[in-house]
Amino acid sequence: MRSCYLIPLLLFASLANAAEYRTKNFTVSAADARLAKQVGDAAEFHRAKHAREWLGKELPNWYAPCPINVKSGPNMGAGGATTFSFRNGEVFGWRMEIQGTPQDLIDSTVPHEVLHTIFACKFRRPIPRWADEGAATYVESESDKRRQRLLASQVMGTSKQIPIRSLLKMQEYPPESDGVAVLYAQGFYLVEYLVNQNGKAEFIMFLETYFKTGDWDTAFKVHYGFENQELAYTAAYRASNGGASVVADATPFDYDNYHIDYFSQEGCPPCRDFETDVLPVLAKTKIKVVKIDLSKSHNKERGKQDGIEGTPAFIVYKNGVKQQVIRRAVSANELLAACNQPHDSETVQVAQGVGIGYFGPVGGNKAGERSNPHRDFSAAQLQLLNQTIDQRAQLAIDNTISTRLDDLKSLMQSEIKTFVLEAQAQLTDSQKAMINATDSQKAVIAGFKGQVEAVEASKAEFIKATEAAQAENQKKVEALAAEVAEVKTENSTLKDSLKTTVVEAVKEHAPQGVVDKVSLAYGAADSFFKGGPIAVALYLGARVLARRKEDEAPAPAKK
Repeated sequence: MRSCYLIPLLLFASLANAAEYRTKNFTVSAADARLAKQVGDAAEFHRAKHAREWLGKELPNWYAPCPINVKSGPNMGAGGATTFSFRNGEVFGWRMEIQGTPQDLIDSTVPHEVLHTIFACKFRRPIPRWADEGAATYVESESDKRRQRLLASQVMGTSKQIPIRSLLKMQEYPPESDGVAVLYAQGFYLVEYLVNQNGKAEFIMFLETYFKTGDWDTAFKVHYGFENQELAYTAAYRASNGGASVVADATPFDYDNYHIDYFSQEGCPPCRDFETDVLPVLAKTKIKVVKIDLSKSHNKERGKQDGIEGTPAFIVYKNGVKQQVIRRAVSANELLAACNQPHDSETVQVAQGVGIGYFGPVGGNKAGERSNPHRDFSAAQLQLLNQTIDQRAQLAIDNTISTRLDDLKSLMQSEIKTFVLEAQAQLTDSQKAMINATDSQKAVIAGFKGQVEAVEASKAEFIKATEAAQAENQKKVEALAAEVAEVKTENSTLKDSLKTTVVEAVKEHAPQGVVDKVSLAYGAADSFFKGGPIAVALYLGARVLARRKEDEAPAPAKK
């Protein structure tokens, strides 16, 4: 199916990486130059800030920048993944993939992923998942942290909760997606409590103690005074006052006069999160929430009238009077706080969900103060209202085909860009260079390839000749060594022969006292010098002494 996308591969290659922004430690690729700069500057800011707050000092610049690949859109769910490798006490091979709305990227995703790199530089080894993800979640926006607290409190004491002793040992993510979400929530739950107790630097020392001892109970006792890890997690739960139950109990007044229009659409992950995590909490306050699905054609015009371009979005009403518009994912606490805040409004929106229009105050009596403005419509007004609804519905139907075609076109472009990114990720550097090269550049590259092959061939011949020369030299060295050994043997034989000759000559021509002295002298010389020249000298000396003796002997008497 995807083979049909190979034709426009080069056409969309430039679209996939339309902008690039470089900093000292990051290289950001994004479809928009402004967003690329925002992400790069935010990454550098949080790299320095995290290092100071958690480690006590900033890190030196990395030897190579970390690539950040950014995907962003008004309805794109937030998420990220940072990969790197450990070897011989070093960390390398950084790569970061992030996605989401621009606000989510800057507020939560970038600080979350950058903290992973700070921890990796500090410990230079894999970190238990609960601590790594819990600390990274700690630096996200407050609205995202509220969602994690809520989930952690909801699974407390249920079958979905991960036992604390299992949680602290986990080096990998659970296989099921629900388990991953629970790991994040419980990890953040515990990290937030520990950091709030003694600070970020103490938490780092706490992890160091664990790495030295291999025992979480010891680490908890040394740094936080808990005898074991179960007591620590129980304290974290108690410190949060039961999580979501606080929201349900802290309702200072009646919400019956309030309702919230909740704008959603198909394929919106934050919308699913809201319905799973936040709606059950709002239900306990008995506040009414009206869902408006913008995927339905008859609701599109309503979204345009209220200026709703992305989802989720919320409009808070009191007695039909618009109080506040919120165009982002929020927690139950934020929505209830919006109801508590005083607002002055002079407009009343009627016929919620179909987008008829706005009616102002009537005759000094604000229609918004009536619990149901629809009850005051006359028969003629109701007929006009129904006609308007029919007209708007027909208009929505007429626009459906063109809207669906636009959606299909956007989907195709998105699929093509996704395929291009996947294909580019699998290309080698040389393949990327060949794809983007002109014909003349390809010719030059081919010429370089030939030169490289020639150099490699010359290099092989040189190595072969060098090895042959070394072998020949080794043979010569061995032959020379044999000759030296032979000479030494001949020299030893000659020395023994000379020694015998000298001794015999002395005995023959010198008195016995001289013979003894010469033998002693020869032995000493032979011990010190071990050579033939000394023996020759002694021999000559003995001959001289013998000759002198003959000269000094008295001449025989003449007869």
